[in-house]
Amino acid sequence: MTATSYLWRSVALVSAAACLATASAADDPSFRSLRDQALAHERSAEWDKALAVYGALIRDQNSPQIQDRYQHCLRRYWQGMRHQDESFRKEVLSLDYGQALRLYNKVRDTLLDNALDKKRIDPARLLQKGIEELDAAFAQPLFCQLHLPGKHAEIQAFRDHLKRKFAANAPMSRAQVEHQIREIALAAQDMLQLNPTVTILELACGANHAIDNYTAYLTPHQFRELCDMLKGETNGGMFIRSVVANVEMKGPHIGYLRILSFQDTTLQELDEALAELAKNGVKGLILDLRGNPGGLIEVAIESAKRFLAGGVIATVENQDPKFSTVYHARGPAACNWPMTVLVDGDTASAAEVLAGALKENERARLVGQNTFGKGCTQSLVKLPAANGVPTGGLRITVARFFSPKGHAYTSRGVAPDTVVARFKPDMMDDGVDHQFAEALADLQRQFGMMR
Repeated sequence: MTATSYLWRSVALVSAAACLATASAADDPSFRSLRDQALAHERSAEWDKALAVYGALIRDQNSPQIQDRYQHCLRRYWQGMRHQDESFRKEVLSLDYGQALRLYNKVRDTLLDNALDKKRIDPARLLQKGIEELDAAFAQPLFCQLHLPGKHAEIQAFRDHLKRKFAANAPMSRAQVEHQIREIALAAQDMLQLNPTVTILELACGANHAIDNYTAYLTPHQFRELCDMLKGETNGGMFIRSVVANVEMKGPHIGYLRILSFQDTTLQELDEALAELAKNGVKGLILDLRGNPGGLIEVAIESAKRFLAGGVIATVENQDPKFSTVYHARGPAACNWPMTVLVDGDTASAAEVLAGALKENERARLVGQNTFGKGCTQSLVKLPAANGVPTGGLRITVARFFSPKGHAYTSRGVAPDTVVARFKPDMMDDGVDHQFAEALADLQRQFGMMR
């Protein structure tokens, strides 16, 4: 799995807001065992392994404490991937001091001017998160190996200096923050002989964490890869499909349609798939959105119109009120087959918009498990090149969306009509996809009611 693929999928592993932990969770031996495993992975800086364990804990027993640990590990994982990324090390870190400072200011201004919660975000908060990111970098073995080999004592002395002199204080203006950025970069150069560009870039990357759990800096390679992914292209320019369809032979005239993500090519693929299913005499449809992390919200809205003759699809609240929109379906020719939709905990973001629209307009029944609960969408911002050197981009949250009945998806997700685990516990696993089996039975019941 590529770095950006992991970053993209990791957004769909964890809910934006935490549910309260049950009283029994902390006393559950299996919960304690997994938590201890995750903490051990953290101590060894095995961030990917810690993320996998915390992800399992969140899906089972969500809590604010586990959410915090997950987010900490996720940021350290992203940081480590950035340090390994050649496009970052050879391109972005080649900027000189003045170019790096201008890049920080561009990141700062983009975040402050486009944040949804402007009252909660200020330049001082961006600086605080940047300092946290820089301090964490000093604890990363790869960072120290690349930039500060053999300087263990000096690193600790500078970390102490950083905490004493640049601790969070009163609100600051953009100009005051820029002055502090200069001070920190020059102090690191003086005490550690650390390239000021390296310091400034850590501060810039960390500033993104002040916005929310989904806003992040992308290296040039990650930015290109994510753009290609949303266009449905691979690195080689090949067309990677987002829609899979076939006629389900286990039930009479039942079609199966899976949407893997919402990208530029999805609507064309969806139209072709629906036409092929109709050609094969399909009279009912299982729509599988399990594992779909989202993608382009506009494509999800248009996908909903393929199945809804009327009704509200979603309300999107933008940072700029004039771009806030209520999306309606007005398609008398929309597909009218009976439908059942499969969802799970990895059904996220734009996929939840489609699932929620079908459920709340009583167009389809949902089978599976509660969806992820990511009620916001991000935009990609390309950062300006410096003398022809690419500098990457930002993925920044720009809007929240709500269900047709006005419910927020964040922290709630979409609840299925029928809750079913996909597989039985390991000791009893019979290899049967029980969610699919229930969806098939649900469609057959709908056929029976139509007779």
